[in-house]
Order: sequence, then C-alpha cells, then structure tokens
Amino acid sequence: MHSEIPWINVNIPVEQGHHIIEWRYERDSSVTGNNDRVWLDNIILPPAGIPESAVLSLDQQTINITAEEGSTDLFDLHLSNLGEENLQWSVSRYYQNSRDYGGPDEYGYMWMDSKEDYVVEFDWIDISDSGISVVFVDNDTGTDMIPLSFTFNFYGSDYEEFRINPNGWIGFADDNQEWSNTDLPNRDAPRPAIMPFWDDLHPQIESSGSGTVYYQNFDDYLIVMFNNVIHFQGDYNGTYDFEVIISENGRIKMQYHTLEGDLDTCTIGIQKYNFSDGLQILYNDVYLEEDLAIEIKQVVDWLSISPASGVVPGYVQQNLQLTASSANLEIGQYSCDLIFHSSDPLQQLVIVPVIFNVEESIIDIGNEICPVNKLECIYPNPFNPETTIKYEISAAGNVKLEVYNIKGQKVNMLMNEYKEPGNHSLHWNADKFNSGVYFLRFSSGGYRQTKKVLLLK
Repeated sequence: MHSEIPWINVNIPVEQGHHIIEWRYERDSSVTGNNDRVWLDNIILPPAGIPESAVLSLDQQTINITAEEGSTDLFDLHLSNLGEENLQWSVSRYYQNSRDYGGPDEYGYMWMDSKEDYVVEFDWIDISDSGISVVFVDNDTGTDMIPLSFTFNFYGSDYEEFRINPNGWIGFADDNQEWSNTDLPNRDAPRPAIMPFWDDLHPQIESSGSGTVYYQNFDDYLIVMFNNVIHFQGDYNGTYDFEVIISENGRIKMQYHTLEGDLDTCTIGIQKYNFSDGLQILYNDVYLEEDLAIEIKQVVDWLSISPASGVVPGYVQQNLQLTASSANLEIGQYSCDLIFHSSDPLQQLVIVPVIFNVEESIIDIGNEICPVNKLECIYPNPFNPETTIKYEISAAGNVKLEVYNIKGQKVNMLMNEYKEPGNHSLHWNADKFNSGVYFLRFSSGGYRQTKKVLLLK
C-alpha cells in the first residue's frame, strides 16, 4: 500500500487569443510509476464590461523605399488593434544621420563629423598657394565685406558678401570685435556667422602675431583657411590649421588639420542674424582632434505620413500612407525612424526604420530618351589623376558637368556654361581628390546622364 503524498498544484497562465487559459500540473505517488498528469483546468474570461487592453500591431518592421531623384513614391503601412480596448496612437519622425551628430536647431541645421566612417570625409584643401592672403588692421577687427561668387542661403536669408574676422570666424553682416568666446546662441556672439574656431587668435598683423589667413572663391563654393595661426599669448596658447568651406547648396564644412596647444577654449558653431537660433557644436570643452571634419546641413523633411495620429477600435485595421519625396535630395541613401506612441501597455513605443534610396533619373523628351545629347566617353578610366571627358549636344544651351562622391554628395562643378551644338571635351585634374569611386553627371537641356569613374592614386 502506497502512502499518500499531497498533490502539487501549479497554475500556468497562457495567453491564448484574448483569453487566459489556466493549466494544472499534478503528481500523485499512489499512481503506479509516479506518473505526472497535466490537463486543462479552467478558462478565465475577462469580467463582463471590462475590455482587454489595446494591442498595437504593424505589418512592417522596417520599410525600404526607392525613388528616382526629383520624384515621389508612396508606401502603405497597416496599423491594427488586436485588443478590445480602443487604441490611441500617434507617430513622429526622427531623421537619423550618425552616432556623432547634433541638433537640429529650430531651422533644421544638424552637424555630423568624420569620427564615424562614411558619414563625413576629411579632405583638406590647401589654398596657401592659390588663395588670397588677408590683411587685418588688428587682431580683433575683421575685413571689409568681400563679394561671394554665388548666393549663399543661411538661416533662410540670402547673402552675397562675407567678411573674415581674425578670431576664427566668417560673417555676413556687421563685424564683432569680441575676443572672449561665449556659448550659442548668444547676443554677444558674432551674427550671422559661422565659427569654426572662435577664440582670441592672433594671425600675422605687421610685426605681431603669426600665421596667415587665406580665402578663395570658386563657382559654387568658398574656402577660408587659417594657416598656422597662433592663439593670443596669455593663459592659453596654441597653433592651429583649420578651414571653413561654404557651398552654394547651403552646406557648411569645417576641417581641422594640424592642431597644437590648447583646444578646449573655443566655440564652434553657427548663429542666426538675430541670435534667435543657433547650433553649438563645442563651447570650451575637449573634442577637437587633428584631421577632423564637421559638416553642417539643413535636415530635409522628405517623409510624411497620413494620418499622424488617431484612435483605432478593437479588432480594426487602419491604413497609413507614407509619402517619400526626393525633390530636395541628392542621389544617395537616407534614413528616418518612425516613432509610434500608443496606449498599448506592452508597446507604448515602437520604432520602424525607413530607408529611402534616391537613384539617378533619365528624363525622357517626347517619350523618347534624347539620342544625341550624351556623355560619350571618359578616358582613361580608372585614372590618376587626370582624365578627359567627351560629350555631344544636339542644340545650343547650358551644359553642366558635376562630380558626386559615393555618398551622393556633390564635390565639384567641372562645368556650368553655354555651349554650341556639336562634340566637346573637358579635361579633369583630380589631384586634390582622394582615391575612390566618383560619379560624373552630365546635364544638357532636359537630359541627364551619369557615369561612374574610378580614381586610383
């Protein structure tokens, strides 16, 4: 005769659909072989009148969209409520660029740096032989206004002139002789201005100071270079090589080559003319290093979603439409996170990454691709560092030849001028470019063509 041992009861709740099923596990030693037994014991229904929590479900966890440049693409995303209670939801967008980034400010400017690969490239451009050297009257007074070769849009205002201040900044309006840097935005800081290294600097001024400042205007960009400029001698000292490049497309690039001495006493950033907005990258902190590049650009709001919020009843699906526009984007890949907030207690925050690929487009003329306007050949290719580009146009007009890097960023304008019909050629010396893949874009009339080239050094 077997002695009796109390049963062991284990209740295991299992979610099945929208009910809870309760299982029971028991052991009874009176059963030969001490067999275990498990069976369905009970189904617990939710109390009447109290609905279950809302459950958020999206039919896509990641989204990939591809569109030609200058076009728009649509994408449907289905949002469902798998629970009984009404689901309240809203979505916001976050344009992801890099781990090493900052901003945006109110205008939408963000900064990224070259500390992370494939985001910003350090590509120092030395203009000490080709640029114009700047003469300052003292170490705190900027130059007179200097004409730009293009119109530069900064915080929504167009500027056609600039000035250089010896204290490490360029501006587009009145001078500012303040040598003691501040945080940004700030009434006392230069404005409107771009500050790659705002500090108490002391370039060569007659018999005092050391180092030279140069500038050089190109068709669609400007370079201002501070070459071996010293800090005003005192509590802090150093010698610095840095430059700022502003482009017709509104982008700003700051580069730092050789840096010696104190690096944590300056301000790096930009500021609007009325100091109501600004983007601070650095203020009296440790960050700078040699061969560093920082790029500032305005975030392009290329993705929209409709609707952006709502209430979904239980067991109902809602269709959301995404619109991705490449109208203001260059060829390349872009990313944005859709951030869903909901009343689902287990999924109050859901992130859906969106990848947007912008590809080259070939524009048809009269439903046919123009057979005459064409980029005929590039020889040699691969090349080092010179090559010849041959092209043909059917009618007189403006012709552009632009160079893009592998990230879809325009890095050079080889030509932008009026040409007569016929065969033409252009010589390109890429001595100042790094080895790698580049894309040559040919534009004439309503026709565009892009070819890949390889620079090997």
